[in-house]
Amino acid sequence: MISFALGATFICLSLLCGKIENTFLRKVCAFIFLLPVIFTGALYSSFYIETGAMFSSDAILAVMQTNLQESREFFKDYFSLKSLFVVSAIFLAGFWCWRKIVLCEVKPAQKFPKLVGCCLLCSFVFWAVNWEQDFILAEVFKAKHILQEYKNFALQKNVRKQAQLQNFRWNNDFAGIYVLVIGESQNKNFMSAYGYNRPTTPWLQQMQKQENCLLFQNAYSCHVQTVPALAYALTNKNQYNQVKLEQAISLLEAAEAAGFETVWLSNQVKYGLYDTPTTTIAEEANQQVWINDYVGGTTQSRFLDYQLVEQADKIKFAKNMLVIIHLLGSHLAYDSRYPREFAKFNGEENKNLDFYANSILYNDYVVEKLYEKFSGKPNFQSLLYFADHGEAVKENLGHHPGNFVWSMAEIPMYAVFSDDYAQKHGEKLSALKAAKHKVFTNDLIFNLQLSLMGISAEEFYEAENDLTGEKYNDDAARFLTLHGERRILEKKNL
Repeated sequence: MISFALGATFICLSLLCGKIENTFLRKVCAFIFLLPVIFTGALYSSFYIETGAMFSSDAILAVMQTNLQESREFFKDYFSLKSLFVVSAIFLAGFWCWRKIVLCEVKPAQKFPKLVGCCLLCSFVFWAVNWEQDFILAEVFKAKHILQEYKNFALQKNVRKQAQLQNFRWNNDFAGIYVLVIGESQNKNFMSAYGYNRPTTPWLQQMQKQENCLLFQNAYSCHVQTVPALAYALTNKNQYNQVKLEQAISLLEAAEAAGFETVWLSNQVKYGLYDTPTTTIAEEANQQVWINDYVGGTTQSRFLDYQLVEQADKIKFAKNMLVIIHLLGSHLAYDSRYPREFAKFNGEENKNLDFYANSILYNDYVVEKLYEKFSGKPNFQSLLYFADHGEAVKENLGHHPGNFVWSMAEIPMYAVFSDDYAQKHGEKLSALKAAKHKVFTNDLIFNLQLSLMGISAEEFYEAENDLTGEKYNDDAARFLTLHGERRILEKKNL
């Protein structure tokens, strides 16, 4: 690893401190030179021990886009005594080196050892020539590039709005209220509607018996972290086109251009340490309700997802609406995502499996109540549900892409339609019923939702990515995840 050369440089420089006669100055210099090596070693070692993956740009982005409460929950579930021991050992070793340098005998007349000088020079030159290939810096620069893309997406909002008004058309036969629910960290293999052996989704199991409820069997996330997944799912940028994210039209922008009232209901924190495309998209909504009003340095989560059902009463309803609801779902820590009365499952050796199953059960209840709330409106048309990504619960890996397994990408997706919609647009329902077993990635939600609403734009329409159309390309070989890094076809039992 090229970064080793940089570490060697810091060590060589620390030896120089032994030539400094002033004790205080020598202590300061030794501390400055050794700290980067110690901190980097501790960070990478502990991260690898706990996740089984190398510290990467995905980890950097997660830190930049999270809040203190989420970070605390991550460490609560993943930080162990083993990593604490390793980190402590590294810092003790660093302190020992620092003491040795500080207490070493000063010999000003002695020439600087040639070997140390050669190491110092070679490591500097080696790193200077190859710094772009440095493992650590490569991940840092990758994260910086992605963050810049997110920033550009926000900056280009007005440019997109000017362009989109001229492109989107709406068929008024599709008038009504449309609901899009975004689940969080849901692995479909823990849902009884998908065959799980514990009754975690009783409502969905009953609903799927109805003619107008469709349960999609082969849906996958385009990425296994929320921000990159939703940056594609809620815009016309996807893994199969060449659209730049900063130029991508958002689902809300398209709906508003077609004349729809838009609403964003969320139990997620609005701002992390860094603004994200999700925040930019959400702020476009005509009506916004953020029940979790903490920012960045939050230390607690105040609400469960049912609060969104109650907040729905505050919406000013219109004839034509798109309502997007972003749940906190089954995000870590699982046992804090549901009230006590939903702690129905126990008995697994790994308690996290029970906690996770309980969170799935509660999520099913919340979506049931949301459906009841909105389907009671006279002009309700459809509810489409999908998860941002899955969760490797059995493997205790969460959803970190550095140790990707398929359960991180296997997500639930289902849709429920009103009788009115089924009567008027039976051809779309027929197409979707025929597509229930076709492969689908959630970066195509933009295309699906607009098609359900009768909104079209020739410039942006992708027939091969429209699940409701005859030209949908269901060739399993073309589908991707992790923003193109893995092929769905790699999954052996597909």
